[in-house]
Amino acid sequence: MKKERKDTTFLTSKRLDALLPKFLCAIEERRHNRPDEVIGYWKELVGDNIASMARAVTFEKGVLFVAVQNSTLLSLLARQEKKRLLSEFKKKFTGILIADIAFRIG
Repeated sequence: MKKERKDTTFLTSKRLDALLPKFLCAIEERRHNRPDEVIGYWKELVGDNIASMARAVTFEKGVLFVAVQNSTLLSLLARQEKKRLLSEFKKKFTGILIADIAFRIG
């Protein structure tokens, strides 16, 4: 006597066609907001000399965070160069929101 096999498969999650658009949007957002490219451009923009004393650490929610070695350089960058640097970043990355550059001792 042969036992009949019951189909025990069932949906354990959402359908792929329901998840795919959200997943593709997330991929596009990550590709579009490439923090590694924004961070990498810092050294190109300021040059090796300044980049050795002030390094871009992270880029989150439109803000580039830069760790600066000393307060004198922090003051110079924040007060005299920030506007120009921000403008250059916005020119380079037209499709990415770059709202601010935050300088911190570190």
